[in-house]
Amino acid sequence: MGKKGTPHRKWPKEQKLEIIRKHLDEHIAVRQLAEQYNVGSSQKKRFPVRFL
Repeated sequence: MGKKGTPHRKWPKEQKLEIIRKHLDEHIAVRQLAEQYNVGSSQKKRFPVRFL
């Protein structure tokens, strides 16, 4: 089988907080932040929920 998607990436806690704060404080859409920070499609749905 071939390689799927991108390699697993660990997100530093500080960077997660920065992304979540931008979403909550500046009301930037999760989709826009995911594109800006290159967050995978499956991860962008769970990112805010897992960290809050």
